[in-house]
Amino acid sequence: MKSLILVFLFLFGGILFKIQAQENTKLDSLLAIYDVQKPGVEKIKTAQELFQQYKNGNLHKAFDYAIQAIAYSDKINYRDGKGIGFLNLAYYYQLKPNIDSTRHYLKKSISILSDLPTSKNLWEAKHQFSVFETKQGNFDTALKLSDECKNLAVELNDGDKLTKSLRRKSTIYIDTGNYDRAMEEIVMASRIADTISPENKEVRGMLIIDASRIEMLRGNYQKALDPIKNAIKLFTEDKNHFWLSISLTEIGNLYWYMEKFDGAISSYQKSIEVAKNIGRKDLILSNMANIGLVYSSLGNYDKALEYQLNFQKLIKESGVKLNETIGLNNIGTTYRKKKKFKKAIEYHGQAIQLADSINALDVMRDGYWGRSMSFRDNGNYRKALEDYIQYQIINDSVFNLAKSEQIEKLKTIYNTEKKEQEIALLEQNAEISNLQKLLLGLGLGLSFLTFGIGFYALLQKMKGNKLEKEQVDAELAFKKKELTTHALHLAKKNETLESLRQKAEALKSNENGQNITQLINTINFDLKDDNNWENFARYFEEVHKDFNTNATKTYPEITPSELRLMALIKMNLSSKEIANILNISIPGVKKARQRLRKKMDLSTTDSLENAVLSI
Repeated sequence: MKSLILVFLFLFGGILFKIQAQENTKLDSLLAIYDVQKPGVEKIKTAQELFQQYKNGNLHKAFDYAIQAIAYSDKINYRDGKGIGFLNLAYYYQLKPNIDSTRHYLKKSISILSDLPTSKNLWEAKHQFSVFETKQGNFDTALKLSDECKNLAVELNDGDKLTKSLRRKSTIYIDTGNYDRAMEEIVMASRIADTISPENKEVRGMLIIDASRIEMLRGNYQKALDPIKNAIKLFTEDKNHFWLSISLTEIGNLYWYMEKFDGAISSYQKSIEVAKNIGRKDLILSNMANIGLVYSSLGNYDKALEYQLNFQKLIKESGVKLNETIGLNNIGTTYRKKKKFKKAIEYHGQAIQLADSINALDVMRDGYWGRSMSFRDNGNYRKALEDYIQYQIINDSVFNLAKSEQIEKLKTIYNTEKKEQEIALLEQNAEISNLQKLLLGLGLGLSFLTFGIGFYALLQKMKGNKLEKEQVDAELAFKKKELTTHALHLAKKNETLESLRQKAEALKSNENGQNITQLINTINFDLKDDNNWENFARYFEEVHKDFNTNATKTYPEITPSELRLMALIKMNLSSKEIANILNISIPGVKKARQRLRKKMDLSTTDSLENAVLSI
């Protein structure tokens, strides 16, 4: 998703600290009550409310009250309180982030709450578990949990919870790229919301935002614009400041996608003002980070740094280390753009260290990349290469994880469609069963029934073949995307290494000549390494089956290097990309193409590309 934006930096030099220092009437009241309450159910409930008050601003205090609530619940064997306490701990560890601990406490919460007669808190635990598993890419599990939430909502006769369960399913379908199914769930949720009396305007507005977001992701920007404006109007009239702030952020996102930057800036500014008035530090912080990114991309680095550094101070207090790590990388990138390379190296280094401590691989990868580029721009090519190699190692790991997640998404889509087919089959079987009884009752005879069953079996076979074909097509599309990604990654890697090699050659004559020579030898070895090409060739053969076999049969005189060139031409890559992948110059590519044309016996009017594509 594109970076989000906001404006008017000067407003936040000191105001945010005043917000933090302002009295929160509800919080003070809860603290006063908690201090005088005796251990019991009411004190436990107050501790849980205090957790909710602190969770978005001061994680350390939130953690203390979650632990206290669990301890008091243990003393009086209050299992409902203990189940909610574990749910709160799961939320805490999700923000740390600690995936294993989050999943552990979610399971403990559900285990305890499942044994109790009330389903309200169990719904909440399963709903949060579904949110968590969605973020981890475990979409099958997330869908199963959201269906369980839907069933619990029906048992509770709770329209709001049923609507939220359907919204959760919609979000999962969005994450798997199935926008049609996502919209179906939102439409169903809207129908249920229509039956709720009195009308829940918050739920109605949330559904409008969901529908608008789906249209935005589909690329239907104009179609998304009016609904989100209606949501803003609804939340303004209802004085629902929290969702008004989110709605303003959403329309800012939409304007950003539409490249209407003035409208986006205005919307984000309004969102921050609303968030300030209700003391939502989390909403303010996210917008501050976005503003810094936008100013950085626009080249206004001083303003960008002012926002980013202010954000960094505040996010550190909240204890959300993942966001803190991302913020450090953003500051490093801005300093590099400003050509303050030592500062950039310092902040990227802090990001790497913090990301390593919380096992945030993708953020650590970005840190190594940013520091590598900063070392390169500062002339320290050895350090640049060392960080680039670390970046490459982590990137390969992240790439494999992403590939696995994409495969899981394909499986989810396939399994969902398969289940729909099975449901349709059961429904049709039921219909046919009724039809059979009717036909027998009318005495139409066994022969007609046999024909009907045979025709039905044929239809099912045709449907099965269609589904199988769709699955094969989906897997092939994924492999094609993977192949293109791998080719461009290979080209970018060689381009970067070649740039480092050239700069190292220029420094070879100085006093560190021996060290520079070793660096050049290392780069040359990596440029000539065939492992990357072997991986690429494997992906290529999966997408373009028998291409190499057919090419060598048709043109037996071509060499392995010319076969590589043909594969890259088959992918419609540019001469520059081909040159980077093969580690030759662009004139070298032209000469290689001429030699290939000669061996393929092509005339001057024949197209090399068409000849290769026809193989």
